[in-house]
Amino acid sequence: MKNLKDFAGGFLWFAGVTFIAGILYLKTACPTVEFIDSGELAVNCLLLGIPHPTGYPLYMFLGRIAVILLPGEIIFRCNLLSLIVTSLSVGVLFNIIKTIHAKSHFVNPAAALLSLFVALSPVWWSQATSNEVYCITLLADLLAISFFIKYYQTRKYKFLISGFYLWGLSFGSHMSTIFLLPAITYIIISTDGLKRIIKRHYFWAFIFFILSLTTYIYLPIRAAFKPFLNWSNPVNLQGFLNHISGWQYRVWMFSSLTEMLNGISYFLHLLYDQFGIVGLALMTVGMIVLFKNELKVSIFFTSIILADIFYSSNYEIIDIDAYYLIGFACLAVFAGTGLIYLVDFLTTAKQLKRYKKTMKIFLIFCLVGLPLSNLLSNYYTQDKSNKVFAAKGVENMLASMKPGGMAIIENWDFYSPWLYFRYALNHHPYITLIDKELLRRSWYLDFLQRYHPEITGESQTQIERFLELLKPFEAGKKCDPNALTASFREMISSIIKTNARKRPIYTNITHDPDVVPYMARIPVGVLYKLEDKPSYIDFDINKIDISCWELPYVYINERTKIALAYSFRAFKARELFCRSLGYIDEADKYLELANRIKKILLKPEG
Repeated sequence: MKNLKDFAGGFLWFAGVTFIAGILYLKTACPTVEFIDSGELAVNCLLLGIPHPTGYPLYMFLGRIAVILLPGEIIFRCNLLSLIVTSLSVGVLFNIIKTIHAKSHFVNPAAALLSLFVALSPVWWSQATSNEVYCITLLADLLAISFFIKYYQTRKYKFLISGFYLWGLSFGSHMSTIFLLPAITYIIISTDGLKRIIKRHYFWAFIFFILSLTTYIYLPIRAAFKPFLNWSNPVNLQGFLNHISGWQYRVWMFSSLTEMLNGISYFLHLLYDQFGIVGLALMTVGMIVLFKNELKVSIFFTSIILADIFYSSNYEIIDIDAYYLIGFACLAVFAGTGLIYLVDFLTTAKQLKRYKKTMKIFLIFCLVGLPLSNLLSNYYTQDKSNKVFAAKGVENMLASMKPGGMAIIENWDFYSPWLYFRYALNHHPYITLIDKELLRRSWYLDFLQRYHPEITGESQTQIERFLELLKPFEAGKKCDPNALTASFREMISSIIKTNARKRPIYTNITHDPDVVPYMARIPVGVLYKLEDKPSYIDFDINKIDISCWELPYVYINERTKIALAYSFRAFKARELFCRSLGYIDEADKYLELANRIKKILLKPEG
């Protein structure tokens, strides 16, 4: 009866923290597409394509279910999936802390409020308000960790097998789950020793681990059907290995000791942003206590943290923050230990018994204050309920083009949301955007040939020549970089020239030798129209709307400012262009628009 009562009580606390986190996440959820991979992932969930490496098959399966079952617009259904999964992760974090400190009288309220404190930290919170793959990895990893801890405590094989299955399943969402490898290796050896690993239950654990990895069979099977966005075309072994290894990202990995030190410095800054002074103090106390009382458990969590820091600090990408999620979760376990220790000490210390009532009030105030402090300090930056920057950026870009137009653009933050609007919602079907950097990949040229033969049809000779030179490069063999570059430029030039006779051509690229440098770039809206000779092109400035960026209660981060800077440069170019031709009134209007954006760009972050 007592066990049933404890289970019911624990479940109510689990449900409570999950529900509270979910409500706050729903209040701040983005209603539409976001920057980075949001648009591309959403349209792939709808059409069951193969997204950018490493493919994320588990996310594709869950995303497809979300698109079918959840309410709202397609992108909001994907955002809801992230919200649900991230909320459940808060509950699982609570359960891990509770499992480790089950004997404490105050474990439920302390673990619950600490979990909510972490749930409202910036990186964790941001996973719940728009669609990304990291939240699913976080949930699967935390579930795996909870089962491995239970196995260490009970030696029951069902927990070992469950842990391995969930760990393998996590790989289907994101490869950063490899951070758990040293910790799992350690907890197994320290629990059973090397000799017992050959026992039967480890054989079954290995079988279930392999079974969970079979989510990646999705890639070659789906690639065989030439799906929408068939990244890397993983239909054969070479394409499959390229895709799951993310070979094109390796140039940003383990480049130098200096980069690693800069990465560690960034991690420490990010850590402070998540937990603040109080959180760091609780972690310090928790580490001391847990290392003293549960050495093996402490080493287990520390191994995950160190593996995370080592890898992530050596990976130089702009959206690296989410890679530290599992490390932050493990640090939160130490913080939870510190909090529970302090609560137990303050409620049991003999010298404080005379202040029992005062101490209870003080503890309630402190415990509730933990999540409340993160809620108040991070709400502004994490509230995406009015954040429509990516959607409005695409609208402004399309408004700058004539029907039937084509634009060769740079910056994934424009192309990814456009993919969603064009192929999920069929907005402006007679306007086409082409990602200039993706033109360097054979799978993308195949995509254009299948979906836009009217654009590539007259450039087949140049495309085939480039693809022939590209083969050894994509196979990891030696190639002629000069010939490859020359062929690439010849292909782009051919695509632009052959299409310029049939449709207006635009770009947002100002200086790039790859994109016909001999053609004139006439600023039109937020783009530049490519013409053989410079000449005035009339454009209605009222088609461009930047009001969403000027709302005082909507947070604008550095990534958004980078995207908005493209509009600033285009407006300044248009102002100077009109002024040089004597269109002074129009030039003044563009100068005013540019100054409004400049004010936004100069606004400090936070």
